[in-house]
Formats: sequence, structure tokens, C-alpha cells
Amino acid sequence: MPNLRSDLVFAMPFSNVLHLPFADKVKATRLAGLRQMTIQPQEVLKLVAEGLSIADMKSIAADGGIEIGRLDPLCPWVPDWRPTNFGADYARAHDISPKVFFDLCDELGCRYMSLNATFPASRYTNEQITGFYAEICRQAAEHGVTCDLECIPMWGVVSLEQGWKILKASGAKNGGFVFDCTHFTRSNPSLETLRQIPGNLSTASSSATAMSRCGRASRWNWNVSSGCGRGRVTSRSPPSSTRSMREAGSCRSGRKCSPPAWRPSRRRRLPTCRAGRCFSTRP
Repeated sequence: MPNLRSDLVFAMPFSNVLHLPFADKVKATRLAGLRQMTIQPQEVLKLVAEGLSIADMKSIAADGGIEIGRLDPLCPWVPDWRPTNFGADYARAHDISPKVFFDLCDELGCRYMSLNATFPASRYTNEQITGFYAEICRQAAEHGVTCDLECIPMWGVVSLEQGWKILKASGAKNGGFVFDCTHFTRSNPSLETLRQIPGNLSTASSSATAMSRCGRASRWNWNVSSGCGRGRVTSRSPPSSTRSMREAGSCRSGRKCSPPAWRPSRRRRLPTCRAGRCFSTRP
């Protein structure tokens, strides 16, 4: 069993175990020494249609000592959410209404959600997106869910800078970010913007390959962290990209959460944690 920090919550991203039956997802999460797992809403519906109830899923997870902490992602939160750079199969799979999504959050006990802006960047103005985001955060709050926006350059919210403007303007108290090093480094990032964002607003961190300033791929050994037990932990990732979040060093519980000792690696393989077991979600 890996020796992971007890003051952080490490989660297994759904994409790492997407190919496994549900019981094996839980087993893989447990063997990796992680406490939580994430899951897609469409996969939950598929499993239910195949005869595995949500109560059964929760029971299997609980038997393995695992919590299903995040439902990832919700896409239909704007009137025209469909992407133009993915095919019909993608849109069909992700066509899950907010009502169904939040009902699943309630049944699974998920307190966190990921929000993907899958529409093209030219489809809506920032003001319009802010209004849509404020409304979906309002709906999420009714279910006790934190609504984390993931800024992805190929879609409608292209950068953390744009996402920060939207979050501030929305006034949402339950808003936040999924911070992904890959998406951040691909968005022509501003470290100054990153320094302005309170670290506690990033409730989950994810990384795979990030591009250095010289254009060469860099890979890090690290883990996904989503909480410290009593509140949400400051987002942590390699020091070159989230120095301000590391310096913030606090979570909403009021505790001080110090960062892990990040170790850069140039090895050409999937990034792994220090235990050599778990790795992050997005390629």
C-alpha cells in the first residue's frame, strides 16, 4: 500500500479506470491507496441500465473504503453546448440534462462536479457565459455541490484568465476550478493571473504532460488532491505552474496545507505519483 499524505484526499480519475468493471474500478482505487474516485454521469446511467443500481455502486465502493466524490463532467449548461470539434457520438454520450446530473449527485453523494464548456469559443460572449455559469452554480448549490469549471483551450472557456473573470463576475459562492496543468500550459498562460486566484478556489488538480517555456514536454510525478478532510485543500501541482496556489497554502477549513515535495521528471512515460501507482487524468 502506498504511503500517501493523510491530510490530503487523493482521487482516482474516471479515465484511468474507464475500461474496468465497476467493482474493479473500486479495487484499483483501493490498491493505489486512494480514498476517492470520480465517475462520468453517462457511465452511471449505463451501469444502471445494465442492472447495477446506484445503491449497489455505493455499497461496493463503501466495502472497498472508497468514496465517489465527483461527477465529471456536465456539458449541457448553456443553450447550445454541442462542440464542433467532436463527433455526434460524443454529443450523444454527454447529452445529460442538469436535472438528471444533479439527481445523480444526490443519489451518489457527490459534493463536487466538473463543468466543461464544450461549445466553440466564438459562440457566446463572456457576459453570456457568466450568466449561464451563475445559473448552473445556483442549481448546484441547491444540491450542496461545488461547481468546478475546467478551462480547456479547445472549447468555450479557453484559459484560466477567462475562467477567473467569469467566476468573479458570477458572484457564485460555490464556484471553483479544476486546475489541469496540460490545459493551463496550452492556453498561453499568465502566471500573474494564477497568483491572483485564491488557492482554495481550485478544488481539484490534474496533470499529465505540460509544455515548458522552451517547448519541450515535461512530465512530473505527482498526485491529484481534492481535499484535506475538513475542507477543500489548496490546489497543488508542479511548482513552475502553481506557485501562487502553493504560497496560499490554505483551504476553506482554515487549516494550513503544505505542498508535497514535487519531483520533476523527464522520463517519457505517464506521470505517476511518488508511490509509482496512481496517475492523473488528461493526456
